[in-house]
Amino acid sequence: MAKRANGEGTIRKRKTKKGSVYWEGRYYDPTTKKQRSIYGNTKEEVRKQLTQKTIEKDNGNFVGHNDITLDMWFESYVKLYKEGIIRPQSLRIIQVRYIHAIQPYLGKKRLQDISDIDIKNMFNNITEVYTTNTVRQVRANLNAMFKKAVEKKLVNFNPIIDIPLMEGKKKSVPKRELTDEEISWFMLGVKEKRPDDFLLFQLLFTTGARVSEILGLKWSDFTNDFSYVTINRTVVRVQNGNEWIATTNEPKTKTSVRTLPILPEIQAEIKLWKKKLQLIAQQFNVILSDDDFVFYNYKRDCVYTAGFFDTAINSILRYLKERYNVEILHFSTHYFRHTFTTNAVRKNIPMEVLKTMLGHSNYTMISKVYAHTSQEDKMTAVTEMFDANPNIKLG
Repeated sequence: MAKRANGEGTIRKRKTKKGSVYWEGRYYDPTTKKQRSIYGNTKEEVRKQLTQKTIEKDNGNFVGHNDITLDMWFESYVKLYKEGIIRPQSLRIIQVRYIHAIQPYLGKKRLQDISDIDIKNMFNNITEVYTTNTVRQVRANLNAMFKKAVEKKLVNFNPIIDIPLMEGKKKSVPKRELTDEEISWFMLGVKEKRPDDFLLFQLLFTTGARVSEILGLKWSDFTNDFSYVTINRTVVRVQNGNEWIATTNEPKTKTSVRTLPILPEIQAEIKLWKKKLQLIAQQFNVILSDDDFVFYNYKRDCVYTAGFFDTAINSILRYLKERYNVEILHFSTHYFRHTFTTNAVRKNIPMEVLKTMLGHSNYTMISKVYAHTSQEDKMTAVTEMFDANPNIKLG
């Protein structure tokens, strides 16, 4: 245990139940006249926090135990109990939920001042905006924060515990598959409006991969002839201080690591894109290597994120409306995965093959979420059923 000079406190190394290492700093709280703890991922981080506490006490700006706000607690809670323990995607979801659903209503309030009425008012507001599933996830996150705060004696009780589960708004129109006509018009729009994005959308449509998986591709993931590509990583957005940054992570699940076939016409597009990218890279004094990303923003020197291409879709849809008076209902990049799966089911692709290509461990997700039945499918099924039974007389 390291003793700090001038009565500034002590620093010690700790371990979580899962074996992760963190550091605890102890200091004297003049408000409560008790020893308090602060936590960090490194010894230096805790040392800086203890130094800051000393400066605050000297300047009369000390934030005591009783003055900790929910914002302050959330920052500490995430660093100590979530970072490095849960997956970056899961951490990002918790941060986004907090920023949008909790912080505007409770963030500036002191922990000990937050009542069940405050929390109920927050839920009354967010149930008008979010679905029931999201509302319940927000409740679970806030409940976990308060349970830990009670455990650490920051508050005496958990104000959320007696608040019942609440219903949110009904889900919006479910995702649908894109029609052949919509795909054709959209790809024309991409080629004319955003030609540099043409290959990415082709891969989304013909592989069924998630956009985060396509954005995580490197040239080394392709076979030499570009006939196959292996999904090894995803691109995710994580919070770094006050900003969101893009980083890579392992695929969503173990079954998400898979090798997918590439159509011959797409193979040709990949070769053309690589030549074009080599020229783009040269403009930024970069030599393209097998370890480079297939889709990389050289201007900003960073990998792309899914949000960039959802914005691109909106741009293309506006272009089609203005240029050709063709109107397509808004959709996101994930619709390509839905469309791929629905078309595969319609073409009677074996479920075992489809499950492997999508990276799922079972068939449930395919049947419940991705595979859609169109009105035309229903009509075809009924027509074929009765055409196949000539003995049935209906009129």
